[in-house]
Amino acid sequence: SNPELLSRLIAFSALSEFLLWVQKGSVPQPASVSKTVALSEHAPHQGAKKTLTFADMTLNANLAEAAMVSAVGRHHMLLRGPPGLGKTMFAKRLVSILPPLSVNATLGRISVPGCVAKDANLMRPVLRCPHHSASVTAMTGSIKSPGEMSLAHHGILLMDELPEFRRDIIESLREPMESGVAHVSRAAGQVSWPAEFQWIATANNCPCGWLFSQRKRCTCSSQKIQRYMAKLSGPLLDRVCMHIVFEELPEGSKQTSLSVKEMREKVAAACKLMQAQPLAHWQKQEEALAPKLQKEFLSKRSLKRFFSVARSVAALRGQTILAEQDLNRARTWTLKAASKKLGFEDSY
Repeated sequence: SNPELLSRLIAFSALSEFLLWVQKGSVPQPASVSKTVALSEHAPHQGAKKTLTFADMTLNANLAEAAMVSAVGRHHMLLRGPPGLGKTMFAKRLVSILPPLSVNATLGRISVPGCVAKDANLMRPVLRCPHHSASVTAMTGSIKSPGEMSLAHHGILLMDELPEFRRDIIESLREPMESGVAHVSRAAGQVSWPAEFQWIATANNCPCGWLFSQRKRCTCSSQKIQRYMAKLSGPLLDRVCMHIVFEELPEGSKQTSLSVKEMREKVAAACKLMQAQPLAHWQKQEEALAPKLQKEFLSKRSLKRFFSVARSVAALRGQTILAEQDLNRARTWTLKAASKKLGFEDSY
């Protein structure tokens, strides 16, 4: 009966409070802010695991830049190299420099059953690390529940030691990586789970891991190496935006001077710059550059992903015009460049 009460949203913790409001217009007092979970990047994160950061990892300037570029564009990454060089450490810490999720992205995450853990910070991207023994259903989901791809919605899906996963599991990634949706079709029905994740994978160069290593000799036969590499199909590799090769650097190599806080700030500023530009602004530049670059790439998809990385490089420099230095930097993370470094030029 009171128009003022009907003009705002009122929350009731019990049916008795609702009856008092209907009968007497008694409005329940809101709970203390300290006892509520706020939809904010600064929301309490009690009970959740502490996020790993690059503060406890030594990064050279190249890896630090690769991390920031990947965070700006949410680019899929494949990290290659011998054991013990920090591939997994790097992958698990990347989530710490990602910008907070938007409200729409947060609501999208909440809509996926089981995607948000109790007491989790709703606006921070999540990191999912399924084991290589997982099944296809565990990865893609079932009719009743989402899989790892959807539980990583708007976050990172890390597949450590990628070639150890079954081939059918690896191939099941191809469509979700492209469309952002995991389609599940069973006898009981069909369902589509949202799966807009940033994919990061790590891989050794061979089954024993020591191919091309200076520390230990590889003991794998050429047949074993070929079977190992065959797990990574061309269509899957074509969907990877950044191929990062971890190399054994000599002592005294130059390390990045950026702190984790500075890395976050640079990523946030670049993301803001990217969002301020309409997509047509970038597409116009790419259409002009495409004819000269097409010969360098095997497909239009790989060229498109190359341009997306170049955009992130430019934005990280505070620029909205693609320059030759942005293209050259993006070239260092292509499949062709990684294959040359690893000695696999004839493999792809």
